[in-house]
Amino acid sequence: MPDLDLVKTGLKGLDEILFGGIPRGNIVLVAGTAGTGKTTLGVEFVYRGARQFNEPGVIVLFEVASDRLIRDAALFGWDLGELERDGRLKVIFTTRQLFQQELQQADSPLLAEAAEIGARRIFVDGLVRLPESTGGDSRDAFHLLAEGLHRENLTAMLALESTFADPAAARAPEEFVADTIVRLSVEPVQRAVLRSLEVVKSRGHDYALGRHSFRIVNGQGLEVYRRVQAPRSLQRERGAAFDPTSRVATGIPGLDGLVNGGYFVASTTLVVGISGAGKSVMALQFIAEGARRGEKSLMVTLDEPPAQVLRNAHSIGIDLQSAIDRGLVHLWYEPPQEFEIDRHFAQIEAIVEDFKPRRA
Repeated sequence: MPDLDLVKTGLKGLDEILFGGIPRGNIVLVAGTAGTGKTTLGVEFVYRGARQFNEPGVIVLFEVASDRLIRDAALFGWDLGELERDGRLKVIFTTRQLFQQELQQADSPLLAEAAEIGARRIFVDGLVRLPESTGGDSRDAFHLLAEGLHRENLTAMLALESTFADPAAARAPEEFVADTIVRLSVEPVQRAVLRSLEVVKSRGHDYALGRHSFRIVNGQGLEVYRRVQAPRSLQRERGAAFDPTSRVATGIPGLDGLVNGGYFVASTTLVVGISGAGKSVMALQFIAEGARRGEKSLMVTLDEPPAQVLRNAHSIGIDLQSAIDRGLVHLWYEPPQEFEIDRHFAQIEAIVEDFKPRRA
């Protein structure tokens, strides 16, 4: 079986969900209501292609003027103007009707401009469904648009405006023609909101099912976090297996004897008790024992900020700050007020990969 030619999006976390990227030449439909992040995703897709993968691109706009897009992109650190001057990007402001007409022409000026810079990617912002009252068939119209993009071997990302918050109600004929569908949504969670991304379908390759959360981060762009319930790779499953013959000292006098020499290597121990029973003290002693042995440790705290953890450790004779200064302990605090579980575990995985602790 030949290797699949995948186009890396370059968006943080998205290629992992797409198992490497999008099949080259696919028509990607990005659907969602206003404010869900469709434009940001599409612009970053073209920007990363030109900047990181030497794949020039085209951005087609219908409503937002080019200068405003360039200004807004600068908030993420994307210098679209520089890419245009270097001949790696073309930003085109036109009308939907003219755009559709041009794609049906063999000598389309728009496609000629794309070919001039050697474009491999294109993002079309602000597509809308053809109103039923016009008597037109929006599926046929979209099929003609897709054929025009396929002729030029462009990997296209098209942002489709939706006025429905319910995905079932927003089912559009264009979705049956597109090769890949990415649906964005913003959901209220108590008094906060949670952004989510779902790959509904993608012809020609596999991908991670389900809704994954994401954020739009100033100075960077989109950060996508794979849902924690997603099946883990076989490599990770094997990595979770523990050695039944090795033990890790607890650092608590008398406890090692009760648990036959300490905790199992790569095992998980749940400490349960009411407030004030000594759960945090046990954790601090475990971390301190690791530092004494020269082993790196990660401590995650959700309730107490770092200053309070350091104070509590000092009160029982543990100099946690010294261990942190020596690079033996990483103390990470995340306030629980607006807890996003996918992002939380993605950050922990990143810390573990970078810091490589032996204890946590």
